[in-house]
Amino acid sequence: MTDDTLLAEILEPGEAELIATGFTFTEGPVWHPDGYLVFSDPGGSTQWKVRPGEMPTLIREGESPDGSTIDSRGRLITCDQYGRKVVAVGDDGSVETLADSYQGKKLNMCNDVVGHTDGSLYFTDPDWALEPEDRELGFPAVWRLSPDADLTLLTREVAFPNGLAFSPDESLMYAVDTRPDPHIKVFDVKPDGTLGNGRRFADVPYIKAPDGMTFIHPVTRKPRAAHEIGGVPDGIKVDIKGRVFCTGTHGVWVFEPDGTVIGIIRTPELPANCSFGDDDWRSLYICGRMSVFRVRLKTPGMPVPPTRLAPTAK
Repeated sequence: MTDDTLLAEILEPGEAELIATGFTFTEGPVWHPDGYLVFSDPGGSTQWKVRPGEMPTLIREGESPDGSTIDSRGRLITCDQYGRKVVAVGDDGSVETLADSYQGKKLNMCNDVVGHTDGSLYFTDPDWALEPEDRELGFPAVWRLSPDADLTLLTREVAFPNGLAFSPDESLMYAVDTRPDPHIKVFDVKPDGTLGNGRRFADVPYIKAPDGMTFIHPVTRKPRAAHEIGGVPDGIKVDIKGRVFCTGTHGVWVFEPDGTVIGIIRTPELPANCSFGDDDWRSLYICGRMSVFRVRLKTPGMPVPPTRLAPTAK
């Protein structure tokens, strides 16, 4: 259970502001250094940018673009799900493939990505939507792509690896495990950039639904169990005090650094991902099903490109 009254210490008063709407399934929000929000519509295989108060502008047509970040070089980095790769997206919509295979085997369906201050990229690669015969790797995983393009398998402990986020001092990495046991894991980040000591951070449960009921997923167009229709743990971000924001059932779940639930930010549409933005990093942009919303916060989120904060920031 959650006590949403505790959110008053985090949220500014007011309703969620509608930023953009009319899409198939909004995802992958990230605030660009040039002062606009980038987001994806994986169901429509497109990627967009928008400034609050203006109409969205198409960046490119992709291969079901999903999660995005800005790396330490200022590049827009995106996971193209159906392309099964991580790409750098140019201002003209061109793409450069950064990772698409490991030891000669094609990656699964790259999902979400986060940058580290050392210039490396960490990304998730679930295989749930691939047909068994197309699963060349044979396992879902979390990966690290170094600045010199070396791809390292970090962990196979996450059954459905989804959103990723670092703690403010980058000593911890949070990894969302969406299916079939919905929760958030946390790992220690070792000096060499690898992960260790994976453990359960918090649960983000599904709603209850009758056995056997299904609905059609808006992106994969495949049937999913009805208990997921109320939302699943997906995108994740961290503010400068180390609080964890994870989209999930009914809205955006907010946790203390020790895993205690603070409350759920209720949104007009079920959210899939979120990102901090605006010049002060005190806006939380939330991608729902068809729309993008913005709520204002009292504490800034961690900026992108990544900046490491001292542990005392918590």
